[in-house]
Amino acid sequence: MNKFENPDHVKMCEQCPWRRSNHGKRQENGFYTKANLRRLWKEVRSGEGVQTCHLTDPNHPEHVAAGAAESATPHECAGSIALVAREIRKFEKLIEEGYDDPYREYKRRESRGMGREGFWYWMMRAGDSSNMLTEKLPTIDANLVEDEELVGRYE
Repeated sequence: MNKFENPDHVKMCEQCPWRRSNHGKRQENGFYTKANLRRLWKEVRSGEGVQTCHLTDPNHPEHVAAGAAESATPHECAGSIALVAREIRKFEKLIEEGYDDPYREYKRRESRGMGREGFWYWMMRAGDSSNMLTEKLPTIDANLVEDEELVGRYE
């Protein structure tokens, strides 16, 4: 289980690193740099665990530097959840289209997309809420998943 609050619904903050308008923005600690965003996406796509919303997570010094209040209660990043949901949707569409090896086709189309372990981790979380291994994903605004102009990976 995660060590932070997992509310039923999380919202994307204006400072979210996955908000396209923030990509490449100057920030004292390099929070929005290409290198940092690629590092964050690598963690998400490989299923290394949950990404917290930096404005709600006072447990990381760089999050405090980016504006997290010491009294904040950490919760998941809505932007990262939107990206995960988008990748799962792409994969599911390939299954529906009847590809013999939908993962191979997905990786052909999305070379920097989710890895097998990432899909396993996130699909387990998106599925059965009684799963003893992982927590259920919180709900996000469905429009975030569809809005590739607002939310995106840094390629």
